[in-house]
Parts: sequence; structure tokens; C-alpha cells
Amino acid sequence: MKTTNGSWEIGVYTNNNLWFTYATDTNYNANTNTVTQTHIDVNGHVWGAVWNDYAEMREIPEEIEPGRCVREVGDDTMVLSTARLQRGCKIISDTFGFNIGETENAKTPIAVSGRALVYLAEGREAARTHIGWPVCSGPDGTVSIMTEEEEEKYPSRIVGTISSVPDYEEWGTGKVKVNGRIWIYVR
Repeated sequence: MKTTNGSWEIGVYTNNNLWFTYATDTNYNANTNTVTQTHIDVNGHVWGAVWNDYAEMREIPEEIEPGRCVREVGDDTMVLSTARLQRGCKIISDTFGFNIGETENAKTPIAVSGRALVYLAEGREAARTHIGWPVCSGPDGTVSIMTEEEEEKYPSRIVGTISSVPDYEEWGTGKVKVNGRIWIYVR
């Protein structure tokens, strides 16, 4: 089915799986054969829901860049974190492959599971020596490495755990700019 800037195709391609693909006119005309695709296998599993995390769309009164930590206000909005160990914190995502809850006002994707790129207050080198450690909110929308004592005393304030420190500048087919961020598993 033709769209304004490309076309959608559907059909069986391999192993009796049902494939959905989208090809842009730009890629088609350049003979690059690059498509966005997903498929449903014969067991009913959906594959290729692109990227890393699952997000919920939330209302944030001001524009805040992806990778920043935000906290609940209590009126369905979220604002930038300003200190360590704040309650109700999550991460703005630009790596989500699926989102829910978009409304007229809720337009900002908040990572609720999977991995997301974040700004770490202590920096990338500290992250390299703290793989698997929990992080909490930090100043200026960063996350901060928790001590073992904080992890025990404040488990509800864990935003996620440090997963990796990327050595690349862009990630994924959407060429998301890493901008000095690290990966955490969100919780």
C-alpha cells in the first residue's frame, strides 16, 4: 500500500512467518533495499518491535531532552529531577520501540522497562567500574550511582542498574545520538 513517502508490504517471506515491511521512497529510489520490518511467527510471537525499551507517554510541562531523569509531581505530570534519591523517578527515552498512553497532553516517552540511555552525574568512567550497580535520581536530570547502604535503605528510589558504557556515537537504525550517555536497565 503506497503512502506519501513510501510503501507498506505484507506477506510470507521465511518459515511461514507473516512479515510487515515499510520502505521509504528515498531508499527505494537509491536501490538501498533498506526497510523497517517486523514479523509474526507461526507461534504467534511478534518480532522486530524495534529498539530497546517500552515507554509510557507522559505529560511534561517543559521540553526536556531524552536521557534525563524526571520525577512524579502527583498531578499526572513529571518534572526534571533536582537531587539525589528523589522518589518516583523515571527516564525520558529516545530508544523506545513501543509506547502506550499518548493523549493530547501526554507526549513524552518515559521508559518503563528495558534499557535506556541516561546521563550519569559521576560520568562515564565511573560507570565502567560500576556495571550492575543501581542508580537513583541525580541533580539536573542526571542519575547517580547508589552506595550499597543507599540500595538497602532506599530500594524504592532505584531508577535502574548500569548496563554498559557505549563506545559508539550513534545507536540503532534511527541513529540516536549517544551524547556521552550510558545504558541502564530501567525498573
